[in-house]
Amino acid sequence: VSGGRIWLRVNADIRPGSGRQAKFSYSTDGVNFTSFGPAFTMGNAWQFFMGYRFGIFNYATQSLGGSVTVNRFDLTTP
Repeated sequence: VSGGRIWLRVNADIRPGSGRQAKFSYSTDGVNFTSFGPAFTMGNAWQFFMGYRFGIFNYATQSLGGSVTVNRFDLTTP
């Protein structure tokens, strides 16, 4: 993705029960989102916590270093 700004979105069904999915998308303008990667099926056994735990990581693939600045984080419910 080129440019200096990117929006990330996760739509996840975190209600209790098995087979709940999370779907990932990104945008370069904050309006039009493009899906990426397959849907992720979340586990509901006691070993897994399906609540609000989010993380954003910088993963350097060419050399050490880099950074991620998160200016805003929104959590909305339908």
